Amino acid sequence: MVLGNAGHTQNVPGHQTDVQECQWRMKLHTYGWLRDSFRLAQNMEGVRTVWRVRGRHVEEAARSVPHM
Repeated sequence: MVLGNAGHTQNVPGHQTDVQECQWRMKLHTYGWLRDSFRLAQNMEGVRTVWRVRGRHVEEAARSVPHM
């Protein structure tokens, strides 16, 4: 089982239903045409979350300075 990137298989004509879409992605995976999505190591996910929260706080602080 792989975590596939949906952006690589989106907007493919002729695959409207979920069953057909599932079969199409299974076929792509079987042929090796479906690339895995990038996934961080579990210990790095926490660091990434902290940096995102920090970035939001910095942006909010920058927006509040002109109001003061």
